[in-house]
Amino acid sequence: MGTSYWAKTVTARISRRRALAALGAGSAAAAFLAACGSNEGGGGGEEGGASGLVAKPVDTLKEAKAGGVLKDYCTSEPSHLDAMFPLASMNFQARNVYGTLLKEEPGYLGPSESKIIGDMANSWEFSPDHLTLTFKLRDGVKWHNKPPVNGRTATMDDISFSLKRYEAIGALQALIFNSVNPDAPVLSVAATDSKTLVVKLKEPLVFIHKYFASYGSFTGNIMMYPKEADGGFDVRNDMIGHGPWQLAEHAVSVGYKFKRNPDYYEKDHVFPAELDMPIISEHAARLAQFKTGSIHMIDLRQNAEDVLPTRNEQPKVLLYAQDFTPRTEVVTFGMEGNSPYKDERVRQAVSMALDRDTMIDAFFNVSNFESALLDLPVKSSKDNPELMFEPHTERIPALDTKVLVFLEPIPDDKKK
Repeated sequence: MGTSYWAKTVTARISRRRALAALGAGSAAAAFLAACGSNEGGGGGEEGGASGLVAKPVDTLKEAKAGGVLKDYCTSEPSHLDAMFPLASMNFQARNVYGTLLKEEPGYLGPSESKIIGDMANSWEFSPDHLTLTFKLRDGVKWHNKPPVNGRTATMDDISFSLKRYEAIGALQALIFNSVNPDAPVLSVAATDSKTLVVKLKEPLVFIHKYFASYGSFTGNIMMYPKEADGGFDVRNDMIGHGPWQLAEHAVSVGYKFKRNPDYYEKDHVFPAELDMPIISEHAARLAQFKTGSIHMIDLRQNAEDVLPTRNEQPKVLLYAQDFTPRTEVVTFGMEGNSPYKDERVRQAVSMALDRDTMIDAFFNVSNFESALLDLPVKSSKDNPELMFEPHTERIPALDTKVLVFLEPIPDDKKK
């Protein structure tokens, strides 16, 4: 495939997939860093890497001062704001407002290590037989100070309401609650006192506590709502939670404005006084606003062809490598009727015909980034031949900033 489409493409463009993310540009960087209390030259990072293009994160927390406006963005308007409901797609704003019983601990000067810590709950423990999971609620958690909740302290009634609501409409209700699916692990959830929540399990499941944590956009997670969400306010058009940001304004198809929640239990969780998130659906518009300082950060994982030009055009840009995230594309073979793909030899022939190195280079710009002295080690399924011949699909690996995706092992009974 040396003269294939992919080989030609590799010389024509840079990857439009996950590569690097840029943070801060020109006056935008100054505005963001000023809001964080950093002096000029600190920048929230040091030059790193062979070429000095990629910034090395540094801890500037001691220099941080409260105040200012952080200008982020969102790419679309969700169908509604009730992020517990399974159809609330693309509601990335929910992560600012809502919380869960547990959450994933953010990384420190690096990626998260997938450690679970408390949120609405302060601690949790399993019984010796792992059939009971007990949560202890955090003291003094308050809902946002807006009607009709008005900043009151969260209670076990709110927790019970949230869990029952999720059991009724939650995106993953059938995965969690036995009342919905007899194979699901959670038999019951009940409060034994004002601070203790007891979960009874059908069978031991060591990772069950992670079902009560939050990830990604929060959509589909077991989020904690005040009980007033049952008719007291319109959860499809407003959000009231206990998170670090309080929704102050929402203009449909225009954007969102948040203000810092002064009652959040982690006082130094955020420093800016306000967070603006205009809806900018087009990449070209986002890039233009980033360059002029109208937004303070931009994610270029899907438009990596703009990484190096933007960094070279504006030297004050802080460029950060993204964490590795496994990712695969899937080619599915039709198996109905007299499909030739029923013959494993045909499926293997398709797999072997793929020029993985050229595809990786074309999709993820390995050559161009390496020419800029950015070290992007890759890993392909050809390095693990036993992973290349999955009976019904061929998974094509994808490059991230650090390594190429690794593939899930194939069960012994499916290896050929």
